[in-house]
Amino acid sequence: MEALEIRRVVVFVEDRLSHNSRLIKPPIRLVAAAAVIRNPWHGMGYVENLKPVIDEVAPKLGGLLAERVIEQVGDRSLEAYGKAAMAGLDGELEHAVALVHTLKFGNPYRELSGGSRLLQSTDKCAAPGTGIDIPLSHVSDDDARTHYQNFEIRIPDAPRYDEIVVCLSGSTGGRPHPRIGNRAGDEAELGRTYDGRAIDGEPAEQISP
Repeated sequence: MEALEIRRVVVFVEDRLSHNSRLIKPPIRLVAAAAVIRNPWHGMGYVENLKPVIDEVAPKLGGLLAERVIEQVGDRSLEAYGKAAMAGLDGELEHAVALVHTLKFGNPYRELSGGSRLLQSTDKCAAPGTGIDIPLSHVSDDDARTHYQNFEIRIPDAPRYDEIVVCLSGSTGGRPHPRIGNRAGDEAELGRTYDGRAIDGEPAEQISP
């Protein structure tokens, strides 16, 4: 039996046209593709070495879901992306994490989208029908707080106790009407250069984006 057994592939598409009575120009499309798969480690007890299954399953899932997202994005530019995984209650959190926290899962998406940054992720164990927020950030610019957002999805009958839901998501834009500034502006206000060093050359405490 192959390690990858897919029960369903579900695609979510949302076009955001207005927010708080203000038009969004241009409209923003958010897409998520989710595969409901049988947990490849189910019934094995505690498995110390997860890598053989990761090597077999992650690239196939990454390629499949990346193609589905890009297909729905169409001729628009993908500006933000993210990933998520949710194991059923008979699995481990590590099983969900294992399939998405690997370059073998993320690289197909980066190659198709032209992105260069790591994908933000959410991982959890949950009962069927539980929602999951897929975090999104800019595909190439760490400083683009405009693109920090989440896309929530849920599948009514997944994950079953012996399944994992694996997701990729993307957006053609950032949040509607962003106006909180960026890290570079914060650094300037704190008297630091963009890379976290004090402007006068003295060491400075690093701050998170």
